[in-house]
Amino acid sequence: MACHVVNTNMHHTPAPTSCATCHEDTRPADPHPQSTDCAMCHSDLGGSWQFDHTLTINSCILCHEIDRPADPHPQTSDCSECHFDAGNSWLGATYTHSPTPSTCNSCHEDTRPAEPHLQTRDCAECHFDAGNSWLGAIYDHTPVPSSCTICHESERPPEPHPQIRDCSECHFDAGNFWLGATYDHTPAPTSCAICHEDTRPASSHPQAKDCTVCHADPGGTWLDHGGVTGPGCQECHGHDADYEFIPGQFSLGAGTFASHSTHTENDADDLKGPHINCDDCHDTNNYPNFKSGTDSNGDGEFSLLETNVCDTCHSQDGNYNGVSSVNDSVGAKDNWATGVYAGSILQSGKEKWCVGCHDDAPANSKVDGSGVSARNAAGDSSTYGFYQTGHGKNTQIDCLQCHSADMSHIDHLYIPVGEISNHTTLTANPTNYRFYAGKGLSLPRYPGEAENFTLCFTCHDDILINNSYGSTNFMLNRSHLSIPNY
Repeated sequence: MACHVVNTNMHHTPAPTSCATCHEDTRPADPHPQSTDCAMCHSDLGGSWQFDHTLTINSCILCHEIDRPADPHPQTSDCSECHFDAGNSWLGATYTHSPTPSTCNSCHEDTRPAEPHLQTRDCAECHFDAGNSWLGAIYDHTPVPSSCTICHESERPPEPHPQIRDCSECHFDAGNFWLGATYDHTPAPTSCAICHEDTRPASSHPQAKDCTVCHADPGGTWLDHGGVTGPGCQECHGHDADYEFIPGQFSLGAGTFASHSTHTENDADDLKGPHINCDDCHDTNNYPNFKSGTDSNGDGEFSLLETNVCDTCHSQDGNYNGVSSVNDSVGAKDNWATGVYAGSILQSGKEKWCVGCHDDAPANSKVDGSGVSARNAAGDSSTYGFYQTGHGKNTQIDCLQCHSADMSHIDHLYIPVGEISNHTTLTANPTNYRFYAGKGLSLPRYPGEAENFTLCFTCHDDILINNSYGSTNFMLNRSHLSIPNY
């Protein structure tokens, strides 16, 4: 009776060394610890049996394994690794992520945002401070995803940015650096203006047409409209750049502008041409085709090779073919793309350009043949003529040694040199001669006055002319041998 008092609780004074001596048969079953003495955990031994968590406890799982939530709650870590007040309050737990877990998904899968957030990658592949702060994530794009729109659709700019293509189809470093994109235009868009309206050139560039009307490689090189035909080409073609072809409209100077402008303009650098209109040569409803000719391929159109509109003005007949480059001829068609002039002189190899018109089958100054015929300077190209008995016999001399390519040449008038020399006209130095101004030889000339022969003296020795007539190729009356019908 040293311990027990009838109907009285055990006062546990002095405290026993072991509870198990009395209470082993009241120990709860698993998961209650089966080998640890009660005093290791309970502070009110034999009374309330309250568990005292201030005591040193090696592990929570001895008691609380049965309370552990199912996945994605960690299944192997001890409770105290995360919970601040383990056993009393399970709230406010934090996972230190040390050591770093091999995967976040075991805990955080249920907090993964819905698409377009990635659904298969582990959190740590993108998030710097996974589990603590989800901000500042970066996706390393390794391996390269099959589509960018899963994540970046919400960042797609509004139109005119393409709305249906995947980002990687245009952007080189999609997801990291959006600059430097290129659009491959496959499939070809229905309109270029959606993207390129803000890059459309101002002023003379057409403002209403879609880019594809003219450009064969829109978005790429922008060059070459690939044979597109139709009306309206004069907005870009037929003149030098910035030439005002109608009030308020200025040409782009596209294509063969040099040869075109010689025909269609009459400003300072194109005085030598006939100043004709586009419809004098072209089918203006079907540029760049011409309005007449021989349809040799049966396509219902007349190309440059097939047209005959050049024939009247350039004359393919005679000893020098002015239309096609045959033998020594310099033909207009063959030289259309490159032209024959280099500023105010003829290009090398083009020195016989002028005689294509001025030969024994001369050209006419008007397309319909109602103008004046060119004077035959080439003669018969056998017994007499520019290259047989005239200045051209010297291979260093061409027509532009005396005649200026910068002066007006075609006015559809002809004034015979005899009328001018005999002073029967008041027209000085008419356009059909266009001798260099300021060098003398302006018609009419007055024999015996050296200042009227200044141009001649650029080659001929005036001392010999004035003092020894026999030492010069000038005749004694100071005039050249005449060329028939000139």
